[in-house]
Amino acid sequence: MLLCYVPLMIIANVCLNNVCTISNFLEYIANLQNVGTILTLCLYCVVVVIGIMF
Repeated sequence: MLLCYVPLMIIANVCLNNVCTISNFLEYIANLQNVGTILTLCLYCVVVVIGIMF
């Protein structure tokens, strides 16, 4: 459980830092070759943020 939680926190921090500036975030997405990767990261990001809120 803890081994899953720590990477999610790191992903959440990276995701939130990138979202702070939408233009940089969009540019980051555009540079990714694998669209599935960013979708997966954002999915984890949303799950973690919801987990923190509740």
